[in-house]
Amino acid sequence: MSQWTSVHEVEGTGVFTPRDAAVLLLLVLVALVLRLDPLIASAFVIDSDEAIVGLMAKHVLEGGPIPTFYYGQHYMGSLEPLLVAAVGWMLGLDNIALKLVPLLFSLALVPLVFLIANECDGKRAGLVAALLTAAAPQSLLVWSTKARGGFIEIVVIGALALLIALRALRAREVSVHCIAAAFLLGLGWWVNNQIVYFFAPVGLAFLLRIYPDGLAALCSQFLRALCAFLVGSAPYWMYNLQNDFASLGILNSAPPGQVMEHLTGALTVSLPMLLGAKNFWDEADLFPFSTILVLSLYALVFAVAVLRSLGKLGTMRSHTQGVASLLVLLLPLGALAIFSLSRFGYLVQAPRYLLPIYVGLYVLFGIGVAPLFRRMPRLATSLMTLLVVLNLFSSYPGKRAIPGEPFVFAGQRVARDHSELLDWLQERGIAWVRTNYWIGYRLAFESQERVRFRVFQAPFEERIPEYRLASASIPLEQMPLILVPAQAVLIEPGLEALGIAFSRIELSGYVVLYDLARSTVPMRSLPREAVSIETNFNSEAASRAIDGDRATRWGSAHPQAPGMIVRLLTNIDNALARINYDLAEWPHDFPRGLEIRALDAQGATHTLLTPQAYDGMVYYFEGQSYFEFFFPAVNARAIELVQTGSHTLFDWSIAELELWEAAP
Repeated sequence: MSQWTSVHEVEGTGVFTPRDAAVLLLLVLVALVLRLDPLIASAFVIDSDEAIVGLMAKHVLEGGPIPTFYYGQHYMGSLEPLLVAAVGWMLGLDNIALKLVPLLFSLALVPLVFLIANECDGKRAGLVAALLTAAAPQSLLVWSTKARGGFIEIVVIGALALLIALRALRAREVSVHCIAAAFLLGLGWWVNNQIVYFFAPVGLAFLLRIYPDGLAALCSQFLRALCAFLVGSAPYWMYNLQNDFASLGILNSAPPGQVMEHLTGALTVSLPMLLGAKNFWDEADLFPFSTILVLSLYALVFAVAVLRSLGKLGTMRSHTQGVASLLVLLLPLGALAIFSLSRFGYLVQAPRYLLPIYVGLYVLFGIGVAPLFRRMPRLATSLMTLLVVLNLFSSYPGKRAIPGEPFVFAGQRVARDHSELLDWLQERGIAWVRTNYWIGYRLAFESQERVRFRVFQAPFEERIPEYRLASASIPLEQMPLILVPAQAVLIEPGLEALGIAFSRIELSGYVVLYDLARSTVPMRSLPREAVSIETNFNSEAASRAIDGDRATRWGSAHPQAPGMIVRLLTNIDNALARINYDLAEWPHDFPRGLEIRALDAQGATHTLLTPQAYDGMVYYFEGQSYFEFFFPAVNARAIELVQTGSHTLFDWSIAELELWEAAP
């Protein structure tokens, strides 16, 4: 007997039997296996956003203050870090403890979806919906184990509130249901504002149930629900009362001209990713015409589900189920509308912003397929088999489709295993490093903060400002740089041009530059009266670049273009070895490309700084307005700064230039 035949033989309504429980338990086990497999295959690797959750839990366990929100932002409440702290207290705080919390919530979603579909159409629909939730596409499987601040938790909280609301439709007394659902919606509002997707179906369910009881009953229940909502979301409001309601800033809507663009992206990119026709890091179809196939399949079944639900409205026996089904339909429709109207609507490649619609999609699919098991069991079995195969193929397209680690630079990613690097840092007693966001917070969590870091290059978010404060007195050169290889190729020539010596080692797939030390060669500044200047753009203002006043500047008076030259001249040959370049209040006018050349008395030209080395300097000193260029001493009467880059808007500016010579 096939799995689908056994589903067909289960009665559509009636008492929940031990056989139903056994099938549901089997589906939970299937869900567990499909979620554990990629976790084990990837050695429970985390990313830095997850590491933040782990660090929050660590700080709570150490007796620190309980944060209201995810570090570094005033939204996405701290429920998940608190639960991770509880697991960590019992089992020890590591990557496994971090993954366990979202994993358990994702398993709870399977029976919840079953119960919601059962309210709408009976056990057949429930088992179909539960099967799709268990054997889900890759997007849901991945986000079922991501401890990223509450994304899978909000799906479960919203689903539980929706279940309570649907059960209230057939309850004699709804006060307890109303209070419980409102509390959950409030809790969800603190955890993640995506709970708003559930407001319409939950609220309308209670409105339809309570309105016939009269206006007084409606007002009474509303006040109770409002109180329960405020209690559930109390941390959110307490924080915002003290911080000028900062959290409300993320609720801005998209410009009207972008709404249709967001909706189109959601339907053609986000929805296919969620349904397994695309992988969430790639807009290409998983296989030819996979998007058309999957969307057509769902559209056909949804049409059956909607027609069936509308048909139930005319019968006394099934009226409540028809209403419940149409309320569930509001969830995906409302989610797509809200997502498209929000300022986050451009993130069509980030399916985490639409995860709650899985609840509605799978319940509706169950409603549409369930009657086919009675009338056309072979067709129903074929449809379900096809969809489950498509879901599994999105996770196993010939191999495990484990998402790659976050990108750092030039297409190069964070390493999966940091053990070699952490061992080396521990052996050398290194407690502070400079590195990328996606590397740094992982190192901090995996070392239990024996290694901390200063953010180097984008993204520049400092989730834990205490790191910057604690390291403020440590010179940056004393912190090793941990780079992906492409960063090292860019930076190393720049460091040499800055007169910074360093040692180099490759660990865990990274390049580590350490023992950084600035040049100590004795030098002295040339007197300003011994230097003159000429330029081929805006020459009448050239003297401002060497007048000793940082409040004045030479500007090209023309957008930057290759071939612009600034030439510093001296009366006699000097053993020039350094140039100080100060942008002062005009850092945005830094040269987009630069070559520095020396001209000796015989007219020969010596390249002192290549454009490639300059690019490395600019990258190393992102946003800095002061540079010191070092080079081997050269006897020269002129130094040329040649613009090799361009910009359509910004001039090339210099507040001050200073020449230095090697001391005798």
